[in-house]
Amino acid sequence: MLRALILAALLALVTSRANARLWETISQTEARYGGALQTFTGDNPAEEQRKYRYKDFYVLVEFLDGRSDDEWYFHMDGKTPLSDGEIQFFLSMTSGGKRWQKSSDVSDEPVWTLGGSSLESWKAVAVYYPKLPGTTIPGFGIYTIARAKKVLKIR
Repeated sequence: MLRALILAALLALVTSRANARLWETISQTEARYGGALQTFTGDNPAEEQRKYRYKDFYVLVEFLDGRSDDEWYFHMDGKTPLSDGEIQFFLSMTSGGKRWQKSSDVSDEPVWTLGGSSLESWKAVAVYYPKLPGTTIPGFGIYTIARAKKVLKIR
């Protein structure tokens, strides 16, 4: 009985921490990862990128008006592909209690959508690149739908 209660408490803690990633503020993100390793200016004055370390990953977060607009995950060695389990872990951390759905409507690369079955209901889009365009680095990115529409040209 005690074991079941402990397991339920741990599950509740993990679930509460998995309810948001995108849309978090810089201070919320830094509470999760610690201080940024590097900071970069964005394409416009409202954008800023910050690089963090999480376990054996680099995490690159794009902030728009002080809130996370997209997040990228890379193995620190820049060579190791993300496993299905790692991708599912990062998806679950940004699920907000909803279910990610694998989609073939957006890209030739593996893509997941969050929020429903139609573009109008999507809240976020995630994509895995075995090799990021123009590089040999495998990476996994999660975009707010507004960012995905711009970057991935979703219509």
